[in-house]
Amino acid sequence: MVQTRRFKARSNPSTELIEQKDTLTDSDLFDSLQQTSTSSSHLQQNVNKPSSLCTLPPETFLQICKNLSPADLLSLSKTCKLFYNDLCCEDSLTIQEIWRQSRYSFMPYRKLVPPEGMSERQYVRFLLENKCHICGRKSKSTKIYWERRLRCCAGCLETRMIRCDNYKIDSQDVEPIILQILHCRWDRNGTRVYWKDQITEKIKEIESLSQTERVEWGEQQYKKFKLNERELNRRNIEDNCARRQQRYDRKKIIDEKLNEMISETNKNGSPIWIRAYLEKCSSLSKAYTYNRPFTERSWYIINNCHYIMSLLTFYL
Repeated sequence: MVQTRRFKARSNPSTELIEQKDTLTDSDLFDSLQQTSTSSSHLQQNVNKPSSLCTLPPETFLQICKNLSPADLLSLSKTCKLFYNDLCCEDSLTIQEIWRQSRYSFMPYRKLVPPEGMSERQYVRFLLENKCHICGRKSKSTKIYWERRLRCCAGCLETRMIRCDNYKIDSQDVEPIILQILHCRWDRNGTRVYWKDQITEKIKEIESLSQTERVEWGEQQYKKFKLNERELNRRNIEDNCARRQQRYDRKKIIDEKLNEMISETNKNGSPIWIRAYLEKCSSLSKAYTYNRPFTERSWYIINNCHYIMSLLTFYL
């Protein structure tokens, strides 16, 4: 289940000395006692050193992991090969339960089970990492597209979608059944857009079928489409709830820090900051609209903007 950490048993030098006492001369016995005291002092120094996390028993290590957030588990699994083997064991029910309970505890708005074929660790990584699966770049603007099970940035999405108007794509007619069994999105002009590779794949499939086979093929594909559509609706509803909850949690943290900032006073007891001026800061207004977690680095940036704005207000 978990990679076993092997510990070497250390022998007791004093015991070895007693066993060999009868065969030693006085000079040899004196030298052996000196070596024993030296090795004992070194052993005592090693005991006093703080133990590494890698030397913990597997049971203790797993108990610590049960109290970590999904983001912390992901970071811990990237620290070394040993932790990677421990936390990325897809066949271990114990490891999967640790990831699941961490998601339930720290991400209560994510209650749906992972999609079919995706483990708990892969599901958490898919939800948290802002990395485009196409270009490989990290971007805060990436979005989840459940119909393809991928994260994609706006640039890559534009190059992989194709517009369809009146059952025509690039001035070519497309069978209506193909557009009925594929998930579409809408651009700003209200035109339906589809994934290029899906359109190409379905066109190749239907071209090799006779007219009778096309009807049967269309019915089977339409049933699969309806089943997937229910699942996608559930995922999209959960995404909307997650965004609202994350925005609420972010606003709560910002307001708490802002209230602490306003309560600060100088030596005369006068407030250092005025809320009316702080709320005019554009960085603060934008900070309320983001869905991602609010970090200390974010607060450091906003705090610097407040300080600069207070100086401008004072001198103007």
